Amino acid sequence: MSRFHQAALVGEHDGLHAATQTELGQHVGDVRLDGALAHGATYDDQDGNAATASRHRTAVPVDDDILDRYVGTYDVAGTEAMIVRTAKGLSARLPGQGDEPLVAESDDTFFFTDLEGEVHFEVDPTGRVPGGVLYQDGQVLDAVKTS
Repeated sequence: MSRFHQAALVGEHDGLHAATQTELGQHVGDVRLDGALAHGATYDDQDGNAATASRHRTAVPVDDDILDRYVGTYDVAGTEAMIVRTAKGLSARLPGQGDEPLVAESDDTFFFTDLEGEVHFEVDPTGRVPGGVLYQDGQVLDAVKTS
């Protein structure tokens, strides 16, 4: 097990993310990682042990009409996933996982509350949503809206 239990995103320069490592709540050093850090990727620390990167996220309010356009069924790597409206906003309904709440980080980017990952919705110039991208567990998966 890694002695560095967390690395938090602290900045970005030239496409690389700078992170700070912590050990039992104390700052112990900085690392530079690729863009996958923004999506909860794992990496090897200086001792060769696996560690998970995370970042601070801030929820923002999004208008109901914007949320409504994301509702539908999406094909994600051959698996059907649904985006549904809830009293609090949106949830992703994933096969075998149930509903996973999504929190808006911007008008088109949402993160999971119980999982490491995010969804970025694509919106064309007419306001139609043809799909998006799911970033989860170090994977980047296209999501095509089918209905």
